[in-house]
Amino acid sequence: MIDTVRNGKDRLFNFRPVFFMAAFLGLGVVFSYLRLFYGVSLWWLCLLLGLFIPFAFCGKSGIYKTAVAVCALLFAFFLGMNAFAFQVYNYAEATPYNGAHSVEGTV
Repeated sequence: MIDTVRNGKDRLFNFRPVFFMAAFLGLGVVFSYLRLFYGVSLWWLCLLLGLFIPFAFCGKSGIYKTAVAVCALLFAFFLGMNAFAFQVYNYAEATPYNGAHSVEGTV
């Protein structure tokens, strides 16, 4: 059963860098949303990263390639998390308009 899951190169899954970078970027945005609007603790992040580490180092693809891949995924995660947080911060810090304004538009 396990042999059918593996792809023949003694790897548990086939690593697709662009797909995983996009997935981790999205996970960073989701985590930042949950942190800012629902108060999710940063300890959940540590727990999730702790659960990810053993799966990252399974297989025989080499410790250097695995370390580079893990660093790239963590970079994508923190990039997504911080990008969303900065957008929310900039939106919250915007000054409201005072006085009368007119707006025109065509529908």
